[in-house]
Amino acid sequence: MHNKSADGLRGIASLNVAFAHYIGAFFPGTLLVGEVFSFLNRGARYNGVSASVTADCLNVITSPLFIVFYGGRFAVLIFFVLSGYVLTIPYFASDNGIKLKTRLWGRYLRLNIPVASAALISLVLLKLGWYYNIRVAGTFVNAEWFAHFFGGIVTASSSVRLVLYDMIVNGNSVLVPPIWTMRIEFIGSLFLLLFYISITRPFRWLAYTLTLGLFLLGSNGDTVFFIAMFSGSLINMAKTDSGWRYVAFIVGMYLGGVQLESVILDVLPMVRISDFISFDKLNFYAALGAWLVVYAVINGVGKQVLESVVVQFLAKISFSLYLVHFIVLCSAASYVYLKVGGSISGHLIIGLVYWVLCLTLSYLFYLFIDMPAVRIGKRFSDLVLGGRDKG
Repeated sequence: MHNKSADGLRGIASLNVAFAHYIGAFFPGTLLVGEVFSFLNRGARYNGVSASVTADCLNVITSPLFIVFYGGRFAVLIFFVLSGYVLTIPYFASDNGIKLKTRLWGRYLRLNIPVASAALISLVLLKLGWYYNIRVAGTFVNAEWFAHFFGGIVTASSSVRLVLYDMIVNGNSVLVPPIWTMRIEFIGSLFLLLFYISITRPFRWLAYTLTLGLFLLGSNGDTVFFIAMFSGSLINMAKTDSGWRYVAFIVGMYLGGVQLESVILDVLPMVRISDFISFDKLNFYAALGAWLVVYAVINGVGKQVLESVVVQFLAKISFSLYLVHFIVLCSAASYVYLKVGGSISGHLIIGLVYWVLCLTLSYLFYLFIDMPAVRIGKRFSDLVLGGRDKG
């Protein structure tokens, strides 16, 4: 059964990632403290505000309750949990293996057509020399992150590999930096769909246990993301209308905003299964927070907001926005920054250009690339399966 609240949450998460990268590019101090303090302090001196007030503002802005709104890690984990939930709805709704097979066979085309299209657009801008992020990064202290992108050479042969498989299978993000997640999304979704196609109800929990064991034994930096996707499927069995869903939402949002310097993170235990199996504490608790938030949303928390017209529009363009925003950030937005500077009025202009272009181009990308990719993927599945999925 289609859940519009899940769509809305995906739209907001995509907006969060676009906002997080904007903040990281032009206010690296939100990640490394110094630059945002300098920016706030300039504004404070101009308006006759003491430095102590500026420091208080910084403490608030970098607290979990604020970071959750521009911390891209949490939004990415929400994507994975949502994918696990949405992809497996047919299994829990009707145990209809055909719908799962349709999604399985169409997955490569549905995901890679938009990914390859974004890569080709990025390649053109790179060849034209229209990326300005490295020059922007040179104006900041501690901005190595933003200078890392679009500094290399992409050959014709490597471009072919990128658009065919290297981005979606290996997560090569040289042309579209956020694409590092696509390897997890693609491989994780294939594994998840194959799992639910293959298992039978009497052996479901045994299959869950063996799969979790496989994830744990292969523990590495990405394992928590795969587990987030797999655990998202279990939300289909976790329906409730009790008040605990609101508690889950609040706790989940807080965990999503926890950072390395947090006292809460110091108190929370390290998740260690054995001497060989452990998880990065920050990612683990952020993943737990993402699961709690998705669980709460699926069970009705925030339904009016998430199903509103504006949020549903964001839901439609969410994948397109995820692919397009970094290209806009490093090209047009960075160019404008070099022209207008980093004053308060300058940032207003940069922000306006960035968001207008991101939303406009994402909508066009959605109409002419993303939606056709969905249809092509469906047609290919129908061809392979003989059109058995009529839903």
